[in-house]
Amino acid sequence: MEKYERVLTTKEETLAALETMKDKAWLKTFSEWVLEEYQAFLDTGKYPYLREVVEFINKRNGLDYATEGSELSGLVYNASSVFRERKEDAEGWISQVEENLAPYEGKQVGIKGSNILGGDVIAIRKVVRVAGRFAFMKPRARSRGSWAAPYEKFRPLAEGGK
Repeated sequence: MEKYERVLTTKEETLAALETMKDKAWLKTFSEWVLEEYQAFLDTGKYPYLREVVEFINKRNGLDYATEGSELSGLVYNASSVFRERKEDAEGWISQVEENLAPYEGKQVGIKGSNILGGDVIAIRKVVRVAGRFAFMKPRARSRGSWAAPYEKFRPLAEGGK
């Protein structure tokens, strides 16, 4: 949780923090309890629209926070981000930083992206070093690759194929 300055673990701790939060402090705050509530919402099978998740948490816990623009909605947004990151980590996705890419130089990896409809897409790319920086090229391309971005993730392909 290095991107959050404050990590709350319990419901009581989170509710106390919500009462005192000011000036978008939720941007630097993460709550494990809100993440648990977010996962409980996902278990209902509905798509996790922010407004609906906040309504679910309000109803389930007898709270009355606004569905938009409230500190609780900010914590739900952070929880959805952490949920996605943990899921990607469990699936084997790795951050595109130099020390992670170096062992895969010259090899093919899968790069995670999304299409215009919001679906996940995995593109197969070769890891190359250009002008001292890592880049990704289409498997047979000799030019026009894309630079590696630390906020994006990649996944090694199985040995000997796709």
